[in-house]
Amino acid sequence: MSHTTIKSEQNLKSSIRKMNIRIPGFSPSKVLDFGAGTSSSFSALQEVWPKSLEKVNLIEPSQSMQRAGRSLIQGLKNLPLIHSYDNIQSLSKSISKSEREHDLVIAVSLFFQGSNQNFTFVYDSCIQILANFFFHTIFNL
Repeated sequence: MSHTTIKSEQNLKSSIRKMNIRIPGFSPSKVLDFGAGTSSSFSALQEVWPKSLEKVNLIEPSQSMQRAGRSLIQGLKNLPLIHSYDNIQSLSKSISKSEREHDLVIAVSLFFQGSNQNFTFVYDSCIQILANFFFHTIFNL
């Protein structure tokens, strides 16, 4: 695992812990992790909100990252319902409009991709991905 990946996971876990402190009583039951990678956010979610999580939808285009994520949670007990999708369109087609609401959306890892020389391309791609994401979820299309 690269230093950047470990640092990203640490930052994500720290952000989730801070959210729990800053928003007392917030306890998400449905979470969407957009750009989930190996689902590293899952351990932080389980640590902070172990009893409230009912469903976690993961969107990750890389099959190898999805497999790695599945192997990391294999054998864990008391897991919420977890579904993995290759893209936002697959999620939209697989669930009904009433199921598209999530209490928490994580989209952090999208911005840690790419090198400095490709930053503009990556940034523009992330903006487009997020625009598509909101188009398909907020407007329930």
